[in-house]
Amino acid sequence: MPSRSRNTKPAEDKGQAKTGRDRLADTVRRQGRLFLVGRPGAGKTVASRAIAARWAANDRAPVPVWLRLRDLIPLLPTAGPYRLGVRDLLQAAMSDAQPPLKEALRARIEQGRALLVLDALDETLERRDAVVEAVADLLDGLPEELDVLITSRHSCLRSATLLHLPVYELQAPRHLDNTLDQLLSLVAGQLGDRETAQGTAERRARLAHSRRVEPDLWRVPLLATLMVLLIAQQPPRVLPAGRAALLQEVIDTSVRLWETGRASMTSNTAFEVTADILVDCFDDIARLVAAEGSAPWQHAHDAVSTRLQQHWGKPAGTAASAARHILEYWDATAGVFLSDAPQGTLTARTRLFAEIGEARWAARDPAALTTWMSEVIVQRPASARLAASLSPAAARALIAHALDSGGELLDLVRAAMKDGAVFDEAALHAYRQAQLDRMETTPDHSPPVPPQVVLDLDEKHCPRAELIVRLAGEDLDAAQTDQLIAAAAAISPRLKAATLALCRQQQAVRRGTNLTDSELDVLQEALEALAEDEAEHDPGRIHGADDLVRAVVTHLLPRRPETASTVADICSDITLDTLEWLEDELPRTGHAALLKAIGHFATPDALSWIKQSAKTLPALFEMVTELEDAPVELTPGQTWHLDEAAAFVNALAVKHFAAMTPPTAARQQPELTRRILRLALEANGCDGPLVSAQLRSLRQENPQRPDWGLLYLPSTRTPPTTPTAVDLDDDLIIRILQHDNAWLVALAQPSPDTNGHLVDRLTAELPALNARTRMQTARFLARHWPALALPDDDPVVRAGTGQAQATADAHSQRHHQLQPLLADPDLLARYQTARCLHDVPPANLPLLEQALATPAQQWTCLDCDATMPANAGNCGGNHPRPTPRFPQ
Repeated sequence: MPSRSRNTKPAEDKGQAKTGRDRLADTVRRQGRLFLVGRPGAGKTVASRAIAARWAANDRAPVPVWLRLRDLIPLLPTAGPYRLGVRDLLQAAMSDAQPPLKEALRARIEQGRALLVLDALDETLERRDAVVEAVADLLDGLPEELDVLITSRHSCLRSATLLHLPVYELQAPRHLDNTLDQLLSLVAGQLGDRETAQGTAERRARLAHSRRVEPDLWRVPLLATLMVLLIAQQPPRVLPAGRAALLQEVIDTSVRLWETGRASMTSNTAFEVTADILVDCFDDIARLVAAEGSAPWQHAHDAVSTRLQQHWGKPAGTAASAARHILEYWDATAGVFLSDAPQGTLTARTRLFAEIGEARWAARDPAALTTWMSEVIVQRPASARLAASLSPAAARALIAHALDSGGELLDLVRAAMKDGAVFDEAALHAYRQAQLDRMETTPDHSPPVPPQVVLDLDEKHCPRAELIVRLAGEDLDAAQTDQLIAAAAAISPRLKAATLALCRQQQAVRRGTNLTDSELDVLQEALEALAEDEAEHDPGRIHGADDLVRAVVTHLLPRRPETASTVADICSDITLDTLEWLEDELPRTGHAALLKAIGHFATPDALSWIKQSAKTLPALFEMVTELEDAPVELTPGQTWHLDEAAAFVNALAVKHFAAMTPPTAARQQPELTRRILRLALEANGCDGPLVSAQLRSLRQENPQRPDWGLLYLPSTRTPPTTPTAVDLDDDLIIRILQHDNAWLVALAQPSPDTNGHLVDRLTAELPALNARTRMQTARFLARHWPALALPDDDPVVRAGTGQAQATADAHSQRHHQLQPLLADPDLLARYQTARCLHDVPPANLPLLEQALATPAQQWTCLDCDATMPANAGNCGGNHPRPTPRFPQ
């Protein structure tokens, strides 16, 4: 799910480290059922095993059952309908478990008191649809309380909609560079006396250089970790370029370490096995595992034994014995191909190792390579991609197939180039032209997701614009460049500006010279175009911000440092990769201040901060735990999922207010807040004793620091609630308004039998109230009595009226009626009106923006209740001038 912040904070005390939220664990707990997607090497399997281990260690959690989905394939019928039972599931998960354990787990699953962790849907390959059908049917027959976590690469996202699971995305670790730096220090520390400060500094410099020249490797956590381990080795070695070279280096390093320690091995080691044989036979094992997702141990043993006889000239008996030792090495010693039981089924710890081994196996026989490529290029494109970087023949086959078939295979050529594959220049020119011609058939928006998918990963995504920005980094000729820029212009002027700038940068790179002044002008014009407020949702900014920021920081900023503030303006749209690149690059080039400005709003910590802010709300939650003290026997599901308590918290709309607003009410007006909370429980139809009991149970999990923020996380299983205002009498409403707490005011609802006394009392008291209370009261009156004529000579009252009218008109799609309020002479009234105006239809937007752009005469400070000239940046109390803008 989309974020970039750190998961932990530095320890303030060496004896007590402070950890942040475990977002994945919290999400799985609250959501209950979800489909988790992630890139290759992102750590999906590791994460799924960690979740299972964490649940197993918690006596409150459902019992975890972990299995690889590909292990269900042997249990499926040869033809549909495809059905499986709970016993089939347990047989695949733990075939060697004792019957009493299986029966106990079956009972837990059928009672809904378990977590099914089903890993790697993408590894089911051509049986994917059958597996999905069988699992969907199985889940439909089990209790809704049963928790389910399914993991996969993105390729299975659409095919898994039959499972009716909300989709989440496993993102790259936050501040992975810090973790890797700690790993480098740890490994360096293991070197003992051999390590020096200079040696550590040299390794860090090599690491920083590698991040700049091989950014694709560092985007995959697994490969980044392997790269750090290689860099940490002594003596220094040439760093591998591309993922194929890195994976080969890791395999070779493993064998070199084994060979170094061979003298200390036990006597039953097969000394016929050399380092070269180990590496060679790795590929035979990998080929079997990659082709089917797993392989029986005996099949792998037969393949290795055959290789030893035919290629290495070993006698049959010796080959059979050595094959057993080779399989044991890659299983127990290296931990690359793991068996689920002694001589059971082999699987790869990560598919990347199986794919590189299969690619190397194919590269052995150049005569058969083209035929092999034609078979795997669609079925297992990752293996074909790696093979292209290992063999010129495979590279030729890949680009020939891509030019013949077009579509996504063209992207596979680009990915292979990033891995280090070398293609003929004429073929590359044809490839670039095919990509350009492909723009005409590439859609300008992503297809809608099925209704059961609650998170659209492609929201605001324009595939054509994305392709255009990507092609701007290719070595296009003049005619191709013109074709690309024309296609960008057809989408938006800002996309054209960004594309032109990126093309100019690529031309300078090809020339091997710095950008000229005119090229810098083009770059600056694109930067300024994307930084405009109205560019927020423009395809040029959404898809071009990352590449343009990198180009600007590399070429424009050193020669025109005055553009730094404009760079900060577009950094709210950059990805984690670019943000981490900036964290390294800006301090290195003397622009640390710019990094601080970017971090003020562009850091991906926003969602995390909202969740973490719940830790400042103990007063309110502690109050709810005491609202009802009737004893309640919670079920395991109620204890773990907390759905009813979360529904009530959602009904209170706490997260829509400043973090300290609700707890301030609980601390400063405890009696009033307690009364409102009880009324809110009744108004929203919540079970008060159950809600209080769940909160008390949550507090018992960590009495010193209850994790109230868990209640903010979404769950499709939480009872749907819409915040419901509470019916109050006149005196209670007046008390709420007098205390000026925006949260309590939002909960307040006049009683249906309210007469005109309340209106008269509030209207009469308006002039004597402070500015914030006056605005709140005006909003309250305008919301509940829209026809009421309030004083129009007070900009604060107009601001409150504007809030109420904007909310109502936006709800009824009458945005056009708000033009007069958006052109109010006072900026405060405009600001408060605009911030409540949501979902503006595109047809109305130009008129409303024109009204908002009308020159103002003044602005009023809510804190000082002072009126300032429109051009004054601050009031006498140094409070800033409001800046009206529509919500994003």
